[in-house]
Amino acid sequence: MADDINQRKRVERQILLYLQDHPAAADSAEGVRHWWLRGTGELSQTIVADALGELLKRGWVTTRGEIFALNEREALSVARFLEQSGERLDG
Repeated sequence: MADDINQRKRVERQILLYLQDHPAAADSAEGVRHWWLRGTGELSQTIVADALGELLKRGWVTTRGEIFALNEREALSVARFLEQSGERLDG
């Protein structure tokens, strides 16, 4: 269970990092898993869905139907969170 939580949190940060670098990105949960998280190893649909759900709860990600995107109003909060966790992207 702790491993699932740690993996979900890691996926959340990876999604936020991707969105920080690609703020106009928008995709389905499967697209997020396939494209945004490419190169991170095999991730279950459940872990990705749980991570997106948590980011939705925090208000950092929005959804239109089944499409997920950065909540532009929260971009500064996302940047602060990533900076505090030592994972800020340069540029």
